[in-house]
Amino acid sequence: MKIIDLSSTYQTGQIAGNPERHPRVELKQMGKIEEAGFNTSSFLLGSHTGTHMDAPRHFFADGAPIDKMDLHLCCGPVALVDFRHFKPEACVLWEHVKGLHVQERMLFVFGWEQYRSIPQYQKSWPYFSLEAAEYLADQGMKLMVVDTPSPDCAAKDYPEDFQVHKSLFPRGVTFVELVVNTNSINFSSEYRLTALPLKLQGLDGSPCRVILTAEEIG
Repeated sequence: MKIIDLSSTYQTGQIAGNPERHPRVELKQMGKIEEAGFNTSSFLLGSHTGTHMDAPRHFFADGAPIDKMDLHLCCGPVALVDFRHFKPEACVLWEHVKGLHVQERMLFVFGWEQYRSIPQYQKSWPYFSLEAAEYLADQGMKLMVVDTPSPDCAAKDYPEDFQVHKSLFPRGVTFVELVVNTNSINFSSEYRLTALPLKLQGLDGSPCRVILTAEEIG
């Protein structure tokens, strides 16, 4: 079994997209072997830091929380979409997705990880038009996985903030964002996706361990 880990590594000092609403990651040792006979640690991080899954409660007060996510949706065959030709701030339109073979789980790769070291990383990613996103949902997509911070536009002057989230959540779509290590993907291969959030009662999202698996030949 070949495994590709698409999950980010959490490090002390790491920030999320909105530092004013998310704490910096803090990993701290508590118990020490030389003192207690074992090591223990604590960690502090926001619900949407690094590779994570959004729950409907992220945008709707009465939306389902992360601990109620359907795990059948989180595991299974996934369609891979190579969108690495899209530039920063580019918009994915209906005509870009109308020819796709839409499946329940869709992984869209923009190659956004290469921009991690520049300030625009958290501001200028490619995004989906509402028409394109709604088309995918209408065709049966239920789990939308992206290697960007969001399928929505980051621009502050965009007509409607988070319109993709707000439209697709009521349609039964869930989002996984900021997957990494996408350069390891062979787009001609078939994979199964596993994307499991922590079972955090009542929360709007959770860090998520995301992997692709494929049967190795030979």
